[in-house]
Amino acid sequence: MDKIIQKSENINPFGGINFIARTFKEYGIPELIDNHMGERPSQAEYKYSDIFLSLAYSHYGGASCIEDINYLRGYFTKSHLINLCTSDTFEYVCNQIKEENEVIISKGGVTHEFNRPLDLNRLLIQSCLHTKQLRQGSSYDLDYDNVITVNEKYDSKRTYKQNTGYQPGVGFIGKLPVYIEGRNGNSPAKFKMDETLDYMFSLLGEAGIRVENFRSDSAAYQKKVIEKVKKHCTNFYIRVMDCQELMMQVRNIEQWTSVEINYETYDVASIDYYPFGENEKYRVVIQRRQRKDKQMDLFAQGAYTYAGIITNDYEKSEEGVILFYNNRSSLEPNFHYLNEDFNWKHMPFSFLDANTVFMIISAISCVLFEFIKGIYSKLVDFVQPSMRMKRFIMHFVTVATKWISSGRQRILKVYTKKNYKPLLC
Repeated sequence: MDKIIQKSENINPFGGINFIARTFKEYGIPELIDNHMGERPSQAEYKYSDIFLSLAYSHYGGASCIEDINYLRGYFTKSHLINLCTSDTFEYVCNQIKEENEVIISKGGVTHEFNRPLDLNRLLIQSCLHTKQLRQGSSYDLDYDNVITVNEKYDSKRTYKQNTGYQPGVGFIGKLPVYIEGRNGNSPAKFKMDETLDYMFSLLGEAGIRVENFRSDSAAYQKKVIEKVKKHCTNFYIRVMDCQELMMQVRNIEQWTSVEINYETYDVASIDYYPFGENEKYRVVIQRRQRKDKQMDLFAQGAYTYAGIITNDYEKSEEGVILFYNNRSSLEPNFHYLNEDFNWKHMPFSFLDANTVFMIISAISCVLFEFIKGIYSKLVDFVQPSMRMKRFIMHFVTVATKWISSGRQRILKVYTKKNYKPLLC
């Protein structure tokens, strides 16, 4: 029988986090957080940067809940780079900095709850700028969507999918979350969306970030939303909701162009359209595909399925508009990324206000994760920018290390054949 020899040496199996902490210190990430959040009381053992980065390090160690911070702490007691707080401290601070929900009762008597921690959202945007993943004065494509996070928290409400949870609204520039608004599950995406977008555009503009193109699904097909979006971006692309008036115009289209999109053949065309009974004209790009069941559309008078995109862009071809809009399909992986790798599916609190704080701090962890992958992938061959968390942990984080003192120096011993030395240059 094989034997096991157990030693009590404090070998850290999550040694890669030491390198991450050093990079954060080198690039001033703790200062960014503390300067933005301010000082904590003099008797406090932990700074805001210690607390926010404790959650980030737990993500980079594979944690599935905030209690896992306590497990990770045992391996970093001798590290001068990392000051991990307890999970109780993290919870306490989140409850301290949370903001009150905005409660709105609709005409139908439905109670809606929103949570908009604007200052934390500013820090989220600043983390993108500080790490130079976004740059002031540059223009970007902005995507907005809402996602259902299923949970059974004390205050969570039933969603349109008949499950219980929240329905936060999130703005993305590429993979980077740049705005997060807490919404309870019973508040559909289109409800007060114009106000949500106003907050988001205002914060981005305040940070010097320009929006060139805006994309959203049919929840944004509203007069107030389109008016708001036009003021803040050059072009917008919004999925059009089917309506009798639009489909009656579609039936009069005489010339269709056949194109292949994602290995499927579609007919495409453009029409001028005056939505919401207004005098302002927009372009609607229509795509259609023949129905397999041959069922006729009542208004369009054709056996097709139709989809439309309303836009103020008259430059792109129909195919160009459709392909550009379809690129927002990356939103689903983005939400999956936050849910799985940054634990949005494991909300730690009982109420929306504190859980919104958690979501934003987790999103900051996501921004910093993209940042370190971008740096390390240029220095070592065992990190790639496309890595998800699980693979990054396996290839980079899980390396045995031990801090030792020698000649008045603290030295990190790394037990591996992999070459981590380029990260110290």
